[in-house]
Amino acid sequence: MVKCKSCGRETQVVSNFCPHCGGKVRLKARIKKWDPTPRKAAYLARKLASLDLQTRGITKEKDIEMQMLQLLKDYEGFRHRWGGKRDVRSVEVLGFKHGPDAEIRGMALEVKYAKRPGDLQRAIGQGLLYQTQYPFAILFIVDGTPGRKIKSSVGTKNAKRLVQRLREMGLYLIVK
Repeated sequence: MVKCKSCGRETQVVSNFCPHCGGKVRLKARIKKWDPTPRKAAYLARKLASLDLQTRGITKEKDIEMQMLQLLKDYEGFRHRWGGKRDVRSVEVLGFKHGPDAEIRGMALEVKYAKRPGDLQRAIGQGLLYQTQYPFAILFIVDGTPGRKIKSSVGTKNAKRLVQRLREMGLYLIVK
């Protein structure tokens, strides 16, 4: 609702003119520069997927987190939990608090070093929980399974179907 300067009545704005007196009304609703939308979330997921992350020789999730921190520290709207910081909003679901590793422009980012299939399942579950507070979640998985099983199976029919369904729910899966 916006107050018309000419007649002083409150009106719901659908155009630049007051429906009562025809006076000019200033539209207040402005879209934030980076209001999360599916298109912007997909764009950010593609940018993250193209990051030059060194995955060889990594044995711990901490190594990946520190690399991500260095690569993303200058991003606008980047906040993280790494190194003891608590800048990211927590999500309370069923009596427990959960928080993503980082937040970029209002979207949750979860980074996982997957040594076994359960790590991938856990990341997907965490992404679903984050969606109670965040419109989109980006799941960044570094495959540490023997023979890089997760990465090698990304092109299969079932994996493509899973990625598509996750994307429809607002979860973007990146496997490195």
